[in-house]
Amino acid sequence: MEKTTRELPGRLGRRRAWPLPSAALTAVVADRHAPDRRGVPSARVGAGPGPSLLAVFPRPRHRPRPAGRTSPRPPRDPAGRRPVLAHERPPLDVRPIASTFWAGPVAHPGPALAWAGRFLRFPARLVGNGTSLVTAPFASGVRDRTGRRKPFVVVAALVFAAGLLAVTRATAFSALLVALGVAGIGLGVHLAVDLALVTRPLPGSRAPAKDLGPTNLAGGLPGSLIPAVAPRTAGDRRRRWSGSEPHRKPPTKVTSPHMQTDLPYGPLPAHRFDLHLPSDAAGPLPLVVYVHGGGWMTGDKSWLREEGGLPALAELLLGNGWAVAAVNYRLSGEATFPAPLDDVIASLDRLTRSAPDLGLDPSRIVLMGDSAGGHLALLAAYATDERGRPRLPVRAVVSYYGVTDLRTALEERRSRVAAGAEVRGFPPDSILRELVRAPTPEGRLLGVEPDLAEAEALAASASPYRAAGPASPPTLLFAGRYDAVSGSQGAEALARRLEEHAVPSRCVLAEAGHGEAYFFTDPALRQELLTFLGVHAGPESAAAAP
Repeated sequence: MEKTTRELPGRLGRRRAWPLPSAALTAVVADRHAPDRRGVPSARVGAGPGPSLLAVFPRPRHRPRPAGRTSPRPPRDPAGRRPVLAHERPPLDVRPIASTFWAGPVAHPGPALAWAGRFLRFPARLVGNGTSLVTAPFASGVRDRTGRRKPFVVVAALVFAAGLLAVTRATAFSALLVALGVAGIGLGVHLAVDLALVTRPLPGSRAPAKDLGPTNLAGGLPGSLIPAVAPRTAGDRRRRWSGSEPHRKPPTKVTSPHMQTDLPYGPLPAHRFDLHLPSDAAGPLPLVVYVHGGGWMTGDKSWLREEGGLPALAELLLGNGWAVAAVNYRLSGEATFPAPLDDVIASLDRLTRSAPDLGLDPSRIVLMGDSAGGHLALLAAYATDERGRPRLPVRAVVSYYGVTDLRTALEERRSRVAAGAEVRGFPPDSILRELVRAPTPEGRLLGVEPDLAEAEALAASASPYRAAGPASPPTLLFAGRYDAVSGSQGAEALARRLEEHAVPSRCVLAEAGHGEAYFFTDPALRQELLTFLGVHAGPESAAAAP
């Protein structure tokens, strides 16, 4: 497995290195083919590394040699001028070369259209490659016979745009395949005319290889710019729950004026918590006990004030008069379940006993956590004694994308990985198939993989879904529709189970993946949290509590 892992960067490196020889081949092809014979080479260059090599070598034309001639006539360019020999070339001068790199789009529409088309062609590499490889040779032959260029550009643009539009509207896999095929046809038509369109009306007829420099930049720049721009664009285009209201930019770090760090709640080094108090702290304060995530095997209480979008959450709670205690617990590398759960419960016991000394209100304590911390927060909040009564005096519990059923979550994740390996034809010894059998965070937590028969009882005791009951406190569950780690089905199933027991609960599905800052910065999601805290842990609810 280690060998396969080390080979991956090499494979990626070889793929990323292809644009370098591709740029050189694109420039050379213009010198190797006559302008009226560049359609087929254009298709070969666009098809990939192998066909590009064939594009460098022109197909010989077998014409009868005139009688009495012992050697072929020296080649001439289309205008009839004698080609410039090597010893006749003038000395290299950078200034005239630099001045010819600009070609006005009005005076030279061909290169301008092709240059812009290469920017639009970049996303097409993700779709329809098979169809384009079939279409390109056919279209290139038609182009060379007709000598027409602009009709190919128009047809390629319309067909490709129709294909991409169909991709966005596809609701079934079969419809998606058809849409990709249509886009591939448009791409194939474009490949047939792209290089010929660029090289025929080059600004400088005596130096086509040099003039193709800007064209090569147009083909390479998207590969460098899009990875940097795409995440921001995807985040901006994600449907926001709050309409037109902009997202908050999460603070990189948050500090409270009254912060105490590394306070002990037990004898072990991991038994520590940080206490954050709001700046205008007065009187007994409601308390949120926050449990950090990290797959039960990494993470720290400091993440609340400096990791990802969590500082935005801390800022929200402190700004609304809540004290926040961020607790550590033993990770799976130190101890297995139920040690982490015991630690969270012990921290709650310590905070409840010391609440008057710390200026906290023991009747308004809320458990909260993200990912693995959300899982532990749910378990601790649902814990009961032998009589079925709540073990901890918590008013409510909030989980951000936490696992609710260890067995179900692991089975779903492994099935996704196995299906991906099967569909993509990965061999049995591939790294993707190794992930199916690799130790999982759940397995490290329990000390045994939860989908094994002998771990059934242990996995059930570590699943909030199995622990939920009539005595469970009000629960708010945040889950991501695109969460490939914890999924969203588990949160929805837990919410339904709580409803069956008449426990107030709410499951909020966000347009986000696992661990995204969106959960803590979106105004609507922030308001969901504050409303829930006000209803189930506000002063009125505390006064009405038995």
